[in-house]
Amino acid sequence: MYTEEEYLMISGMQHFAFCRRQWALIHIDCVWQENRLTAEGELLHKNAHNDHFVEKRQGVLVTRGMKVASATLGMTGQCDVVEFIKAEDRDSFSDQYTAKIWSQRETTRLNKIAQQNASNSKWRVNASVEIYLAEPLADTALPDNPKVEEIIKQDYGPAYTVNLSYFELQNTSYDDVVRDMERITSNVTNNGIKNVNYNYSVTNSKGVIKRCKTTYDKPFDHSYNDIKDCLR
Repeated sequence: MYTEEEYLMISGMQHFAFCRRQWALIHIDCVWQENRLTAEGELLHKNAHNDHFVEKRQGVLVTRGMKVASATLGMTGQCDVVEFIKAEDRDSFSDQYTAKIWSQRETTRLNKIAQQNASNSKWRVNASVEIYLAEPLADTALPDNPKVEEIIKQDYGPAYTVNLSYFELQNTSYDDVVRDMERITSNVTNNGIKNVNYNYSVTNSKGVIKRCKTTYDKPFDHSYNDIKDCLR
């Protein structure tokens, strides 16, 4: 099993397989320059990563920009277009397909919050959300349900997991990072979201990692002192 910090980008592996020189220019030297053809391709490809796009037609659910990751394979990436096909013996799409789409939307929202709360704009911060829909919602949850925000705030049904990671921190106050975590956690709580699990991690420039994992069924205050004591 790989940790989040060890994941390789699927796009990077594709670049490496296609042309090792291109891969090095993009991912090591960061000096890749677009030309007319690559710029045109980027414009045509732009809508494929619109992660707010969800379309349902004739038993097929179409999503774009869906983020995927595998701790087993140690890789992460973003899908252009994913189609979910309704099972013949069900009246609606799988609740877990719905959970993936909701997770994707919440991840986008939480990442914006994380960036806004970062004490240092140069920090590498990654926030992601994983939503699990339990049995009470299995037959009522739909990807385009307008009451998504109400549903994820219920006391039963969904479980909401926040993964909050800080990478490659250099010459920074560890206390500032913990305060950022506290502010982001408070934002989730103030939005009325219940049943939240938190996975915190901090990685410094030397690769030393501190982690903290909490679950909603065990008392944890998520205050500055509690988060700092938990990270080890």
